[in-house]
Amino acid sequence: MIDAYQRQDEVRTIDRISARAPELQQIARVAIGEVQLGDDLRVSDLSVRMKAQNTRAVSHFRVNTTVSRVGLGEIGYRPSRWEVTWQKEGGKWRIIYIELLDPITGEPQQEWTRLTGRLR
Repeated sequence: MIDAYQRQDEVRTIDRISARAPELQQIARVAIGEVQLGDDLRVSDLSVRMKAQNTRAVSHFRVNTTVSRVGLGEIGYRPSRWEVTWQKEGGKWRIIYIELLDPITGEPQQEWTRLTGRLR
């Protein structure tokens, strides 16, 4: 999904998000037109925990890259940390929940919680 987003491929990006998470689909649609990720993108610290009889999984990872915004240009190198909940739907893994975490402390970012309207 990160590769699809980096390539600004809205169809492939949205395909990885569950129809049960329309707020995430909308965030992705808006972000893909506004925020570009650099060629220096690096994913690290990847781990996956299986849950719910192997029909749900939670992945944790870091993404570090240069970020650009439409109208603002490059806004610098940004580290980020994510926790993503996946649900197996029709033989495909799709995202049902995303939590942006503080890159240092691992605490949920309040701006993201307000944006998604969901609490942990």
